[in-house]
Amino acid sequence: MGRFKGLLHDAGKATPGRKPREAKPAPAEPAAPKAEGSRGRGRPKGTGKGKRSSKAHKLAGAYLKRKTHADVMRALFDDDSRDFSDLVEELLSEWLKSRK
Repeated sequence: MGRFKGLLHDAGKATPGRKPREAKPAPAEPAAPKAEGSRGRGRPKGTGKGKRSSKAHKLAGAYLKRKTHADVMRALFDDDSRDFSDLVEELLSEWLKSRK
């Protein structure tokens, strides 16, 4: 613990020239329930799963040169039809086909 050893022990003591903190009171009543049909946090129900939670996809890593990655990401920014993983999937699939 080193230099922080006494911190927890001294936490409740008042510092000279300062008043000790007072505990905040608990809220008087719980938050009202959400109205029917109101949107909460997170993804709305019924939307499709992403690649991360899909059983058909597997996370894979690769090292790219910074310039190559930056150039690809810049080019994909203009191409709304696919993202980086779609591009890698397409290129690797084509490479596999060419090996047969």
